[in-house]
Amino acid sequence: MCASAKYNTRGPALIPRMKTKHRIYYITLFSIVLLGLIATGMFQFWPHSIESSSDWTVEKRSPIPERGDLSCRMHTCFDVYRCGFNPKNKIKVYIYSLKKYVDEYGTSVSNTISREYNELLTAISDSEFYTDDVNRACLFVPSIDVLNQNALRIKETAQALAQLSRYFLKL
Repeated sequence: MCASAKYNTRGPALIPRMKTKHRIYYITLFSIVLLGLIATGMFQFWPHSIESSSDWTVEKRSPIPERGDLSCRMHTCFDVYRCGFNPKNKIKVYIYSLKKYVDEYGTSVSNTISREYNELLTAISDSEFYTDDVNRACLFVPSIDVLNQNALRIKETAQALAQLSRYFLKL
C-alpha cells in the first residue's frame, strides 16, 4: 500500500469533505440562530426606564382641570356601563405608559416612581384585569406616582394628568 493513498496533501482523509449544499445550509442556519440571539439580547437589555424616554413638557398655560363635585361617589360619578364590555364581565384596567413630565424650565413635575407605586403598577399589569387597549378599559391608572402627596407639585401634576386622554381629573 502506498503512503500517498492513505494521506493526501491536506492531511488524513478520515473526515469526508462536506458537500457544498450542506455547508451552505449549516452556515445559513448558524447565521439565523446568531442573528436571533443578538436581536433577543438587544431587546432584553434595551433601556425601558423612564429616564430613557423623551420628556413631556407641561407648559405654564396648560389647562387646569375644573374643580369637581366633592360629593362624587362611585354610583354618581362612575360610568359602570363601560365595565361590562368583556366576555367575563371583569373590570379592565389600563395603565398609561411611563413618561417623564417636566415644566418649561426642565424641572421634573413628579418625583421618581416609588417602590410601592411600581409594585402597584406591576401587580395590575400582571393581573387578569389589565388591558393594553384603552378602548376596552373602564379604569385608568396614571404613570405619575401620586401616593406621596407631600412631594407633589399639585398644579403641575394636575396639568400633566389633564394631558392624558380619557383621564378625567376633578380637583
